[in-house]
Amino acid sequence: NDRSLSARERATLLAWVDQGTPLGDPKAVPAAKTFPEGWTIGTPDLVFETPEPFVVPAQGTVSYVHVRVPSGLKEDVWVQAAEARPGDRSVVHHIIVYTLERGALVRGGGFDSRSNAHLCGYAPGDMPSVYPPGSAKKITAGSEFLFQIHYTPTGKVRTDRSKVGLVLAKAPVQHQAHTHGIANPRFEIPPGADNYQVKSQFQFPKDAHLLSLMPHMHLRGKSFSYKAVYPDGRSEDLLSVPAFDFGWQSYYTLAEPKAMPKGTKILCEAHFDNSTANPYNPDPSKAIRWGEQTWDEMMIGYVDFIDDSPAALKTARAVAGAPPDLARALRLLNNAAARKAR
Repeated sequence: NDRSLSARERATLLAWVDQGTPLGDPKAVPAAKTFPEGWTIGTPDLVFETPEPFVVPAQGTVSYVHVRVPSGLKEDVWVQAAEARPGDRSVVHHIIVYTLERGALVRGGGFDSRSNAHLCGYAPGDMPSVYPPGSAKKITAGSEFLFQIHYTPTGKVRTDRSKVGLVLAKAPVQHQAHTHGIANPRFEIPPGADNYQVKSQFQFPKDAHLLSLMPHMHLRGKSFSYKAVYPDGRSEDLLSVPAFDFGWQSYYTLAEPKAMPKGTKILCEAHFDNSTANPYNPDPSKAIRWGEQTWDEMMIGYVDFIDDSPAALKTARAVAGAPPDLARALRLLNNAAARKAR
């Protein structure tokens, strides 16, 4: 029942047990962890829930659901930890919670680059977003939360109300935290390819410290790696996941924040197995592109980092544009608003 193990690791351990491997010292077995009311971040200071239950049908394909939830915040707050929780884990493929500042929806469905949108996410195995003392994410007064929820029918009609819990910073915040998805949505994996490579990269616009990394792919995901290339020409391997497991996705948190001087590049490299040798492959005869559903693919190397510059002196950081999922969500919301107005 160790949730830190992947499905493959658990299967290997069970195989060892079946072969008669003796139990070690029972006194060395750690005590089971306890979590207050199911939250892994501790008891949240604030909880926001989708206002209406969503009925997930027994069969079929459910497009991404986007729900806006007003924060009601009268003043800016700093978030030390954030955790998204599904109401019914059996049908929730993932949740991403974004924050939208006032004016985030602009002409043409664009994304206001003044916003630091990605708050936190949930996927099977995913850990919550927790930041070191003295660093936090900022949510401005009057912001809204945008829940992006991906449901997967399981053969029975189910009902879900997802939520997000926030632990507010109790000490003065010195540095602002950010999450950035280093994505490459422009690829096509040929039928039968067993080691197809896709790359993406990101360059730090200011001095920063890296906190954690989380690779994301779907059922054809095979391996994922991160490398840092520093301004002086040095390079360093940051993370290698040689056996990506879609069923148990993990945040890899560094033991200590790692300096990323201005101009440092993060290079992400993913490999996909679209062959018959991949037992999880839905259809090795098809060419595969970026898409929302599990039988499509994605390539995103998430990173959490903090700015080195003092948070109190910062203006909101400009970003290069919306993540593909958020940009699509904002277009849909704008289109819906336009139809309602007509």
